[in-house]
Amino acid sequence: MQNVQEPLRVFISYSHKDKRMKDKLMTHINSLIRQKYISLWFDNMILPGKTIDKEVLCALQSSQIVLLLLSADYLASDYCYQIEMEEALTLRDKKKLEVIPILLRPVDLKGTPIDNIMTLPEDRKAITLFKNEDKAYKNVAEGIRRVAEIWYRKSIPNLTGNWAGQPAENEDKNNSKQCNINYGIQINGDVHGGIFKIKN
Repeated sequence: MQNVQEPLRVFISYSHKDKRMKDKLMTHINSLIRQKYISLWFDNMILPGKTIDKEVLCALQSSQIVLLLLSADYLASDYCYQIEMEEALTLRDKKKLEVIPILLRPVDLKGTPIDNIMTLPEDRKAITLFKNEDKAYKNVAEGIRRVAEIWYRKSIPNLTGNWAGQPAENEDKNNSKQCNINYGIQINGDVHGGIFKIKN
C-alpha cells in the first residue's frame, strides 16, 4: 500500500552576503529534492512585478520547514531578523512549522530568540570552522532529512489537514487560496516539484 504525499515545503532564509554558502547547501540537499522529500523556496524565486513582502510572508506561512542560515550578516539584517526569522519563530510557537537554524559562520547567538533551539551542524560548530566543509554540509543535509522523515511518519496515519497540503481544521481556508507560491528548485528558469510516495 502506498500513501502519496507532496514534498515538504522548505523556506530558506539567508543574507545575500551568504549567497555562495546558500548555493552550496542547496547542492548538498539536492538528493532530498530529487527523492521528493522537499521542495525549496527562496527570495530569488519571486517573479518580477510581485510585492516582495507579500510573497515572502506567503511563502513562509505555506512552509513546513524554515532553514535559518545564520551568520553575523544574517543577524545584522533587519529584514532577515525582524521579518523572516521572527515570523518563522511565531509560526513555530503555533506548531505550524519546524525551524532549523544552520550555522554558516561563527556568530554569537546568546540572547537571541534562537539561542535555545538546536542548530546544525552538530555541536554548534559553524560550517566554516570545519577543515572539510563538505563534511559539515553533509551533516546539515542528514539533519534536514531526519526532520523531513519525522514529518512524513506523522503524516502517514491520516493524510488530512496540513500533512496533505490542505488547511487545518481551524485554519482559515481562504488564506490558503490567496497564496499561490511555487516551491521547488529553479533549473534553467523552471520550477520543479513532485510527488513523494511512501511505502508502508
